[in-house]
Amino acid sequence: MKDKKQKYLSLIERARQNYEYKKHANFKWCDECKKAINLWTYWQGLGYEIDTQKIKILLVGQDWGNTDFDSGKTLENISKINSLSPNEYEKIQYLDGLKPFVTDKNLVELFASIGYPNIDKKRYSDLFFTNISLGYRKINTSAHITKAEISTDKEIFKELVEILEPKYIIALGKMTYEIILEALGFKTPKISLFNDFIFTQNGLKYNKSKIYVVAHPGGMGSANRKKGDKSNKTSIELQKEDWIKIFFNTT
Repeated sequence: MKDKKQKYLSLIERARQNYEYKKHANFKWCDECKKAINLWTYWQGLGYEIDTQKIKILLVGQDWGNTDFDSGKTLENISKINSLSPNEYEKIQYLDGLKPFVTDKNLVELFASIGYPNIDKKRYSDLFFTNISLGYRKINTSAHITKAEISTDKEIFKELVEILEPKYIIALGKMTYEIILEALGFKTPKISLFNDFIFTQNGLKYNKSKIYVVAHPGGMGSANRKKGDKSNKTSIELQKEDWIKIFFNTT
């Protein structure tokens, strides 16, 4: 337990140094990330630096975006959380007082469908959220970012997986999935029909973890998940089926 804690805290510091001392044209470190490796970890995963709880689900997004995108309101919450002692963390939630993005709202629904209700209002000790890129955009959130720029933290991510030893690694979107596989030493599969792949995948085994990919629950990813589907189901209903199949092995 102590060994995992020290490794995790050291990893946060190394990630910070990577951004402070290496040139990243479009990404920077977020100085408010004092207690977690990623801003998203303040949503689910905060507290791992204290008791290194067993992680069931490691959720991995692409990158957080630009911290000025919501006029710094998220950072205000993070700053307040940083001022708390660990036994006070539950006083402030990551989304408190914020207007949730589409991704956030859909994740609340998706996690509820697999037995984690109200993740916007409470933290679960066996969930951990991060992004594959630990940097934050210097430019507009909607601007094009290359896969190479998103991939600079692969070594850090691999170490994070080895520290957390999650039961499930869930990648949001195809690019994130590909970078995760590269980070963990897998050959990237050729995926022609992404929606079919999502529904038929069996998961890849990596040590104690199984790796899966799901549609990104943001606006564009949700729209793409509905493409080609002739049923009357909404995109979020299709996504719930994808998630339930992974965790409960049902269709």
